[in-house]
Amino acid sequence: FTIIKSVQKSIKIIILSLCLAQHYKHEQAQNILREALKKYPKNQELILQLASLASIQGHTMQEINMIQKAIKIAKEQDKQITSLYVRLSNAYLHSDDKKALQVAIKAQELVKKMSPNDDISDDEIKQLKLQVKISLAQAKSQLQEFDEAKTLYEEVLEENPYLVNALQGYGSQLMQLGRMDEAVKLYERLK
Repeated sequence: FTIIKSVQKSIKIIILSLCLAQHYKHEQAQNILREALKKYPKNQELILQLASLASIQGHTMQEINMIQKAIKIAKEQDKQITSLYVRLSNAYLHSDDKKALQVAIKAQELVKKMSPNDDISDDEIKQLKLQVKISLAQAKSQLQEFDEAKTLYEEVLEENPYLVNALQGYGSQLMQLGRMDEAVKLYERLK
């Protein structure tokens, strides 16, 4: 019963912080989340909400620290961490391309070991594999390893031709390379 009350309380806090953030009251939202974390220090959802707020505000290192904290807690609680590594890789893209690639490679290693069970379905694993490939492609593109990034983006788009992150990432890379017509064709899929 106390676990249910704790979950209900954290959901209310997250909803309140989202409402505040939507009204550009980021500092108030952060304060509410930090206070809640004092009471529920191992609540992964609260930590990730704080990471999202940090991202919105451009506080990359704070976002990275929060995601790393969530990974540590998920490991302690024997929860799935691959999606957290994907998120961490995306956060590192704003500050350290090489670290983003290292983290994406770690996510790739983790997703290869996954198999369907009570906690995660085969479809969820397939989606995670696509997200990992996108993270790898983004990092490689940032490091100007365009051929490898292209291969990864094309593999993802072959499996899911309308996956927004892949379309945006590949389109952006094509624009960087001056291949505007190809980029426009990709962006048209977003309509």
